[in-house]
Amino acid sequence: MRLAASRVSNAGDRVAAVAARLGQGTDQMQFQGPAADDVRARAEARVSILHNAARLCADLSTIIVREAAVVEAAQAEEARRNRQD
Repeated sequence: MRLAASRVSNAGDRVAAVAARLGQGTDQMQFQGPAADDVRARAEARVSILHNAARLCADLSTIIVREAAVVEAAQAEEARRNRQD
């Protein structure tokens, strides 16, 4: 489970990096006018979606780690009971 959490966290980091690059690219656009405004607006919307996805990955990773601890504690308790029998 911890490996899965790590993979989810890494995926979120990669998504956040893509969002940052897209945001930088939008900020550096040189052209102006209605088409440029439209491109910027669409890119900013995508950046927002990507940031949300990265946050969700971080949240999911945290949940998986927390639940892994619960499973590990239950397994340890089960092993302890089996040794006593």
